[in-house]
Amino acid sequence: MKESELLNQLGVLSTQLVKSREKVETHKHIKKVLSSTPFETYKDGSMGKTDSRLKIIVSLPKNKGEVELAGKYSRSSNYAHSTPEERIFGSEELRHLADQPTIIQLAHLLLIHGKPLVVEALYKEYDCWEGSQQIDESWEVKFIFP
Repeated sequence: MKESELLNQLGVLSTQLVKSREKVETHKHIKKVLSSTPFETYKDGSMGKTDSRLKIIVSLPKNKGEVELAGKYSRSSNYAHSTPEERIFGSEELRHLADQPTIIQLAHLLLIHGKPLVVEALYKEYDCWEGSQQIDESWEVKFIFP
């Protein structure tokens, strides 16, 4: 086998390996999205901060527009004179499901609007407090449900 053929085959194999790993990561992200409840959390203080969110936008079939899945927002601070804030965010038609995981909210939308639903999720987790290991992870995933 020529050296150029060998290099070509190695290139193809490495490309396949990268695509395989990306596919595994995508499936892991989709599973996390479907089993989680949308949220947005922010906490800060003199020793660090936490900034985490899972926001999900669903494109409805037949160009009926987009809907943001419902979830809970909370903001708090360890600083004096700060007032914690909590509220529900997302589409009005889903606010009664704000405590429910994504898959329940998607099932509700399927019953009302039909399929397919195009789901776009943004996940971010930033956690940096003195004395703790820093976490800084973010990703986006887009998929068709069901």
